[in-house]
Amino acid sequence: MPRSQSPPVDLPTLLPDIHPIPQDDGPRPLAQIAYTDTYTEAMSYLRALMAANELSERTLKVTEYIIAINPAHYTCWGFRLRALFQVAKTQPLPDAQAESREPAVKQEQLAVGSELLWLKGEIKYLDKVALQHEKNYQIWHHRQMVMDRIGELLGERGKEEENPRVKEVVKCEQAFTGRMFDLDSKNYHVWSYRQWLVRRFNLFKDPAELTYVETLLWKDVRNNSAWNHRFFIVFGSATRPSEDVITREVDYTQSAIYIAPQNPSPWNYLRGIFAQTGTPLSTLLTFCLTFAPISKPPATTSPGESPIIAGVGEITSSHALDLLAEIYAEKAKLEGRGGAAGGEAKEESKLQAVKALELLAERYDPIRANYWDWRKREVLAV
Repeated sequence: MPRSQSPPVDLPTLLPDIHPIPQDDGPRPLAQIAYTDTYTEAMSYLRALMAANELSERTLKVTEYIIAINPAHYTCWGFRLRALFQVAKTQPLPDAQAESREPAVKQEQLAVGSELLWLKGEIKYLDKVALQHEKNYQIWHHRQMVMDRIGELLGERGKEEENPRVKEVVKCEQAFTGRMFDLDSKNYHVWSYRQWLVRRFNLFKDPAELTYVETLLWKDVRNNSAWNHRFFIVFGSATRPSEDVITREVDYTQSAIYIAPQNPSPWNYLRGIFAQTGTPLSTLLTFCLTFAPISKPPATTSPGESPIIAGVGEITSSHALDLLAEIYAEKAKLEGRGGAAGGEAKEESKLQAVKALELLAERYDPIRANYWDWRKREVLAV
């Protein structure tokens, strides 16, 4: 991992009153880590600052220096956050009036403006570090804490989406995470942060959020991270989506399945919609048969295959087979409750479920044959 670019720091000059505390590995360390002299010195000074609980601008400089050497040092990040919040509240900046809400500001508003300047400066610093270290999760937790405080300073919690100053900051965060996704569209740490951003600033109904996800899925319909985020913004709020939104999501997902029938992401998304809304999976029967026509004549038949699966057409999605097996198994249970009148229909549904499961076990997903065989036994026991 490349190190961040940071100017060298003359620690003895910066901290003339601080006595470094060396690392104590005991008299006979079993496997002593060969730290560089630079890192060893920096950590000795950091220990002394932590022992003294010094939350100052000097601490910010030292932690930045150490993070440039070891960006995954979570203890350093934690101490930096404490120092940042303390300095931001107590050290005024000359440009604070520009960040305040009115030209003729009161003292308390100047304090808020100064704190905002410190925190926005930290966000710029985090931009630089994040671009250099894409897979570092400490950066994103730190950013989350800083943005949470910015949100508190700019607007009343729960009403931030109505505040234009908050909207401006959030828009910048959306843009930067988009820049990160340009480098890696499945970066887990960035997606976790983006979900937090949606929840923290109530962006569930922000059109820009859904539009951006659709842009990613247009580029790569198999981007499971983008599918996950789409589900989060549509169904993650406390408010149930309208019927129009649910219909839109079903149509969008089915269109994506037509593009790539063997892509598991939209199939899982479709299941999620139906589970979230309580819609019976049986309504998907005709759609699934489009990709798994298990009652049509076979395109090819392999020697040794079960006779029960000989009469099927071309299967283009194993996920459709899986869903069909589930639909037919559920139909068999419901038909079995109808007594003797439903017996014939029940057996036919069981036969179709078993056919789908045998296709999966023998031809389309044999690596999980044991699982499909277990499912078949469950169906036969109905």
